[in-house]
Order: sequence, then structure tokens, then C-alpha cells
Amino acid sequence: MILSTSRIIAGLLVTGLLGIVVVAQPPQPQEPMPAVENMHPSHRVLYFVMRRGTEWLVQAQQPNGLFHQGLNVAINVQLEPAHFLHQAEAATALAKVSRLTSNARYHAGAQQAMLTLLSSTKADQQDPKLRYTFLPESSLNRMASAGALMRVVHELPVPVELRLKEAEGLAEFVRTLQQPDGLLQNGGAVQQVAATNDGMQRQYEALALEGLAISQTYAAAPWKTEALQKAAKAYVQQQLTLVTAPSFITCFAETYLRTKDQGCAVAVFNMADALCNAQRAAEAGRVEWAGGIMLSVAKTSAVAPGASETARSVSALCDAYRVAKLAGDTVRMEKYKAAATAGVQFLTALQFTGNGVEHFAEAYQPRVLGAFRTAPGEGIIRLQDTAECVLAVSTYLSDVCGVALAPVQAQPNK
Repeated sequence: MILSTSRIIAGLLVTGLLGIVVVAQPPQPQEPMPAVENMHPSHRVLYFVMRRGTEWLVQAQQPNGLFHQGLNVAINVQLEPAHFLHQAEAATALAKVSRLTSNARYHAGAQQAMLTLLSSTKADQQDPKLRYTFLPESSLNRMASAGALMRVVHELPVPVELRLKEAEGLAEFVRTLQQPDGLLQNGGAVQQVAATNDGMQRQYEALALEGLAISQTYAAAPWKTEALQKAAKAYVQQQLTLVTAPSFITCFAETYLRTKDQGCAVAVFNMADALCNAQRAAEAGRVEWAGGIMLSVAKTSAVAPGASETARSVSALCDAYRVAKLAGDTVRMEKYKAAATAGVQFLTALQFTGNGVEHFAEAYQPRVLGAFRTAPGEGIIRLQDTAECVLAVSTYLSDVCGVALAPVQAQPNK
């Protein structure tokens, strides 16, 4: 099949192979909010942290639905265009916050991003039930992109039937990648391309399984449950790095919450305990590092913890908290809640707030306000950092604190 020029260009944009022009977004009117005056003061602060971060994502979105990567704030230099997976993270953040807050503007932005990202997929010619990204695997792993896109669709509030059908095509593609032993192998219906290293390959597999687990939200199926339980048994026997832990935790947590599979619970607890062990404590001269979680380097190193690793870990700890709660493990519940709380506090300190942008020119402030810095002491803001921080804070508020984030009139009757 010959691809149209517009589809190829859209694909190149989302994988970061072409430049993206930043277009200023007009100011938006004030919108209804939940009863923030009734929230606990700490929850109220986090609610506005979430909203500021989401507003930054909205202003970073362009007419084609995609987001600009971010800025080196210190020298006002735009970063390289964001990769497909980071675009999907931003779309997921908008989708989830739109669902939690019943915000129509966020919903529209998430749908626009989702449509652009899905335009880079196609049905397989030999088996039309399968769908995957048509871009070269040298620039985008099809396994990981399938998982990321499934999550975007299923984080939306009630996706339309066509989008669910496309997401099911992606799920069927991931199904073809599962081997008899339960592990995923990059290949199947498309040409297999080796990952750059085993760690990256495992991360691709984790993202695919995470998306498959979340796709049970609106399209539950017995084969998915069977595949996920089989994968859980297989992956707990592998040497998994901390970098892959957040996605695997979400995958196994979602599976446990549906099946009460004890193997999934054990896997979640083992990995969540490892995340807690990787969290920095307060220490002299590095107070601002407290609560940060180190996945790729030892927590005793002189490297500051980063926004992305900490945010991904916080989201996973929130999922582990739900598993511990259902399992009746109060000790782990409190442990994971405490770790997630410290992580959220670390992330909050990385956000550019109104006071933090006063020294910038007034016209420049909206480009920075609400974004999260990559790490303490850094002056760089990246799309994936803000997207993952928004996801972490919103998940913490809704799943751990039980805060209602939608306007009162938009909340369902109890």
C-alpha cells in the first residue's frame, strides 16, 4: 500500500524527525471547578499543581494535535521535537485529567492528539484485525507504540466505538507477539527489529503489557486476562531492572484488581518495595532531593533524582497502594502511600509557579508557567516530564487520597 504524503509527514512529526512550529494558544475563560474550599489544604495545593501542569500541556499543543517538546528556559532555546511515545504520554495525561475533572477543553485536546497519533497506524494487509504503527521500527518500536496508544484511548471518558475498534486492533497485534512461555517478542506480523539493548527491549514489552492491561477498561476480554496472567508468571522469573518496574507494576496491578491473582500481587509488591528502596531521604545539602526516586542509577550517587523517573514511580506506587488495599495489607498500604506522598512533594517543588516566573518577560511567562523542570537545579522543561508529573499528581489525588476532581454539577449522583 502506498502511503499518502500527509500520513507520512504526520508520522515523521510524531517520531520527532521533522521540526514543529510552536503556535501561541489564546487565553481560555475560567471554568467550573470542584469545591476546592472543602479539600484538605494539601490536596487543594496539589489540585492546582495538576491544573497548572495540564494548562501547560494545553498551551503546548499545536493545531495538528501534537505538542512541542519543551524549552531550555535559561537560554530560551526550543528542544528537539518530542518522540511518539512522549507525545502519547502527553495525550494520556490530558485524557486522564479530562476524565477526572469532566473538563471539555482537556477532552477535546486529548482527542485531537489521539487522532493524530492513530493516523500513524494501519491495519495489516494479511490480517485486517491487526493494527500497528506503519513507521520504520528504526524510529519507533511497534510493540511499545501499540501499548501507548491503547492507554491513550482507554484513559478517555467513554471513547467512541471507532477508536475502541482501532485500540482492539492494537491489542490483537500485541497478542501475536506473546510466545508460549508468556514473554513478548518483538516481531510477529511485522519484520522483527532487535532493540538496542535488553533493558530497552524489556521497557518496550512493559509498555505493551501496560497498555493491554488498561485496555480492559472498556474492552475486557477473557483472552486478555489469560495473556496478562501468563505474562505475569513469566516476567517475575526474569531479571527486570528498576526502569521497567513502573509499567510492569501498573500491568500486574490492573490484572490483580480484576482477577485477584496472587502471583500478580506478589509481583506488584516486590517491585513496589524496590521503588521504595530507591527513594531518596532528606540529607544535608540536598534537602530538595528528598522524595525523588532513582531508577537508572544508585540512589547513593551524586546525581539528582529526575522528574520523569520519580513521576512514573509515584503513579506505580499508587497502583500498588490499590492492590495492597484490596489485599488487606495495611502495612504496605501505609508504606506505599508515604512513598507516593514524598514523591509528589518532590515533584511539586519542580513546577514553575506564578512566583517562579515573575522574573521572565510577561509575554514569555505562559510558555513556562505550569511546566515541571527535569530535576532540581535544572532550567530545562520537557514534554514527558510535565506529562508524567501531571499523571502522577492526578493519580495520587484520585486513587490514594480519594479526592473528587470534577465540578460538583458534573459528578454522578451517589
